[in-house]
Amino acid sequence: MKGFLKLKFVLLLIAFFSAITLILNVPAYTQAQNTVSIDPSTLSAKEQEYNEQSSLQPMTAIQALDSSTQELDNGIPEGTIGRWSVIVQTGGESRSAQITAHRQTSNDTFTENVLYDYFTYIDTGINGGGIQLSSANASLPVRDPGNPNVVTSSGFFVGQNGNTIDWTVSSSIAEGKQTMTNRYAFTSRDGGQIGKLRLLQYLDEDVESFSDDVFLTKGASATSNLELLTLDDREVYGIGQSGLFRGEPNGLTNAVFAGWAADIYNNMKPRITGAGQSISLEGIIANLPDYIHPTLGAVRGPRDIVSVLAWDINEGTSEAVVVTSLGGLPDPTSVFRPPNVAPPGKKIPVGDIDPNKPTVIITHGLSDNNYDEVSADGNFDEILFSGFSSGGGGYLIKQQFGNKVNVIQYVWPEAFQGLSIEGYQEARLYTDDAGAALAKYLVEKLGKSYNKNIHFIGHSLGTIVNAHAARLYLDVAPSVPQAQVTILDYPARSERFGIGGPAIPHDFFATLLQQIQNKTNLKIDNYYSTNFSAFGETAEGRIYNHPNLVDPNEVGDEIFPQENDGGVFAKNHTGVQQWYRWTMNPEGFNGNNYCDNRNPAGFNTPQGMSNTLDPCQAAWYWSLFGQGGWGKFPTANIGAPIDINQGVQLDLGAPRAFGCEYE
Repeated sequence: MKGFLKLKFVLLLIAFFSAITLILNVPAYTQAQNTVSIDPSTLSAKEQEYNEQSSLQPMTAIQALDSSTQELDNGIPEGTIGRWSVIVQTGGESRSAQITAHRQTSNDTFTENVLYDYFTYIDTGINGGGIQLSSANASLPVRDPGNPNVVTSSGFFVGQNGNTIDWTVSSSIAEGKQTMTNRYAFTSRDGGQIGKLRLLQYLDEDVESFSDDVFLTKGASATSNLELLTLDDREVYGIGQSGLFRGEPNGLTNAVFAGWAADIYNNMKPRITGAGQSISLEGIIANLPDYIHPTLGAVRGPRDIVSVLAWDINEGTSEAVVVTSLGGLPDPTSVFRPPNVAPPGKKIPVGDIDPNKPTVIITHGLSDNNYDEVSADGNFDEILFSGFSSGGGGYLIKQQFGNKVNVIQYVWPEAFQGLSIEGYQEARLYTDDAGAALAKYLVEKLGKSYNKNIHFIGHSLGTIVNAHAARLYLDVAPSVPQAQVTILDYPARSERFGIGGPAIPHDFFATLLQQIQNKTNLKIDNYYSTNFSAFGETAEGRIYNHPNLVDPNEVGDEIFPQENDGGVFAKNHTGVQQWYRWTMNPEGFNGNNYCDNRNPAGFNTPQGMSNTLDPCQAAWYWSLFGQGGWGKFPTANIGAPIDINQGVQLDLGAPRAFGCEYE
């Protein structure tokens, strides 16, 4: 129906300029399709709105360019995949965004308006009664004479305190990018406090037909790279929205991200302008059923989808800045990279995954090796702690359980950046994407109805990958009876060594996983060292934090001497995961007796080694699959749940976004 109405409107435009049609006084669409008739009573609310708009002004299927609008585009030639253009109204709003995409099912190149409403609302009570920014004494949008890729508009409104608040929005699209960025600046005219103020960025997409689109998220607000994406179910292209979640120098100023929500048309706009729209940092999703998409994996829908992102201005400030973004998704690769898994003998050496068995996933961090070379040789086992060669994590677990447990050695190519500051920073940008790919793989191989235990073990940046994967997978697999996330020296102190701070916040795992903990039997344990060349620290929330491991590099010297190459990352940071592997089989490495029960301490400490490195009945011992099991699992020792509505802000540099990244 939507496509027909678009055709109808195009033909109406043609008819307007056609002398023949004017003379005959016959509607153009009647000439072209004279067997079509429409009963208005059979139309949905949105279809009726389309018709009303088409009879009044071209705002939806084709938004006309006039003095009230300005068009921005990314400079890619028309008809070329990746071209992105937006007709900008005042307030940075729009009802027309064209993406030239590759349609998956039709296998063609197609240009489509994927936007119905992209509106900005301001709420001076943060409890409903929001108004559109474009209605707040707004000027017409004008193109910046110094930069044709920027359009600005401005206006003012009355704040909570009766004060006048001036606003300006700058909209821009960078060359070659599928993203429009809006920068909103608010200033209290008298220099006083702005008072309560929330900005809500509302998106109603329509990709081809408006009732068959699917919704998914990428990233998270905790890692400053959240994206809300909507794509056509059949053709798999679409649109998304995001923004900036971090502070100075280029992000938020005197504002915090408040949360997001997704629903179906037309539930959200009446709430925003009425009693208020509920949001949270983890997102509130309503009326969008779970759905496994053949290309995208776990999504929501298909439905007529709307979403909103919200930011709160600090009440006591006189100036604030919020940045949002709207992006086109020209094909499925804009959303997911393929899962990083290979045939048996390489990245998943255990062969086929059996959904009737429990599962352990082991994920590595930064690597100094060349991925293509290692992949060609097939020797991941030799270079990664997760491997299946003698002493590797996969080997030690298989040694205990044989084929009774799925053991997945998860390899993410983006981690193979080299042991350098730049390499660390680059790899960190891909952690959420690698986690999403892992979750997608688990959905494909284990399914959403999986009902066996699952244990995620990650080292360094692999802890971030696993956290994203655990959140995404456990959210759609509620029948998992017990789950565990093990953290090995997560990058909590990287900024102290100048390798890309700010570091991962102490409440990162709790913020990301607390809602999963609330509905799933999920335990989290954290092992770290505060020595030089290690980066871990305690983690907040319902998490067991093991005592600090002092000089864990000694484990490498004693148990894994062949693995230490003298580099800075092969010392205490590596020592944490080496110690954890040691706990899997404390007596099985070199014939020495380390766990003599006659020793009151229970640990025959090698010379020069700290008692904190005792591997006897620790770590793996009390894991889901350890000898002691969860009955021996220590009590969480940081304590109460955190307030996830406060969230965390993490500077990840420029996260590798997919379709709605910001500039």
